[in-house]
Amino acid sequence: MAPPATIPADIAVSIKKPSNNDTEKQDTTATAAVEQSTLIRRGVGLRAVDYALVSPGYTLLAHLTSPGTVRLIANDGTEAHRWNLPYRPGRHARILKNGNLAYNGVHPDAPSLFPMWQKYRGGVMQQIDPSGTVVREHRDPFAHHDQNHLDNGEILYTTLEALTDEEAKMVQGGIPESEAPDGKVYADCIKHIDANNNVIWTWKAIEHLDPAVLPPPSTLRARTLAPHKLCLPFARRQYPRLPAQRLSCNHNFSLHRRDSMAS
Repeated sequence: MAPPATIPADIAVSIKKPSNNDTEKQDTTATAAVEQSTLIRRGVGLRAVDYALVSPGYTLLAHLTSPGTVRLIANDGTEAHRWNLPYRPGRHARILKNGNLAYNGVHPDAPSLFPMWQKYRGGVMQQIDPSGTVVREHRDPFAHHDQNHLDNGEILYTTLEALTDEEAKMVQGGIPESEAPDGKVYADCIKHIDANNNVIWTWKAIEHLDPAVLPPPSTLRARTLAPHKLCLPFARRQYPRLPAQRLSCNHNFSLHRRDSMAS
């Protein structure tokens, strides 16, 4: 994700100033059109840049396969700053208005719920200053996908809770015996916590969404989006599979699923 064009002074001091040769190279590159073929541009590192058109600022990278490295990259491809953290990225990172890094790391003691859980889970929500000092941390071993650090210190994030046996019966169909390893069906929840990690409110999907009206993704796709295509039966381990949420300006929040959106 791209942070603002200006970054805090304590980060800026670590940025390497371009030499005369670098400046000349930039001026030359700016006059040439960027190769539009992704096949030709393939590789690692800076592949192309048009300094006349590129937005000023930096790019923040948190590789999901890294051990916990977050890199701030300048438009010329050089590394402006780096954080080396003890947890691999669970989903994303961004720079807050106060200059700190908002980071969602993988919880070291999270349960192994299902195969894809290892890819998109998180659970260690940290705020880290430019020197690498953790100034705030909240943990939830069931957190996954979006964990949004708000500018006022609050966090809005997606997590899971196990359904009761009666609630699980509301989720009809699916592959038999495809629940989580503990035999349970887990449902998405949205939690909003304050700057002291106290829960402000919780929204539970099973209490507000009717599985008969909003069935699991593959079933809905088979009914409405692509009835002519073969859709594999869904696994019963998670309902309704909400990977993304966002707080809107009117203090409502938007939910996103790969085949639907709601607010």
